[in-house]
Amino acid sequence: MTFSSSTGRARFNPKDENERAQVAGLALLRRTAESVALRVKANELLENNNEQGLIILGDLNDVPSAATTQILQGPSGSEIGMRGFEKTDKGDDTRLFNLAPLISEARRYSRIYRNNKELIDHIFVSQELLPGQPRRLPKVDSHIDVMDALPSISDEPNLRRGKPGSDHSPITAVFEL
Repeated sequence: MTFSSSTGRARFNPKDENERAQVAGLALLRRTAESVALRVKANELLENNNEQGLIILGDLNDVPSAATTQILQGPSGSEIGMRGFEKTDKGDDTRLFNLAPLISEARRYSRIYRNNKELIDHIFVSQELLPGQPRRLPKVDSHIDVMDALPSISDEPNLRRGKPGSDHSPITAVFEL
């Protein structure tokens, strides 16, 4: 999070708890609005369309269990690994499946923040990309070792200035269609 100063330069530390809470709340509202807008667009693309698949992917800045991520995924019970996953139902037409559970647990993270492993980069797919009965699952991985080791980051952005590579690992999915 960044905080503005009277000089117009960004600060990375709040003046007080009120400013920290206000900026954090605004950031959460923004991520929520972005998730809702993306979900509405996904619904528009998916409704009554059984021929084209949809993939939504990117850095969502939230973990799989966060409310903003759940907005994209939809109601619980049909996620990969859940009992309802293999049962087709009326929600499948617009359902998006988060591929996160297909990453091995030891590698199920895409960023290390203050030495805590977080999966904040996601790939969501529609049913058309999981064909068959049982559904055919892609191979999914988080390439945490792409540059030897993923660095742990902090709230101080200048610590990585000039360093090569990203502080996120790439997430990939290989489909057999």
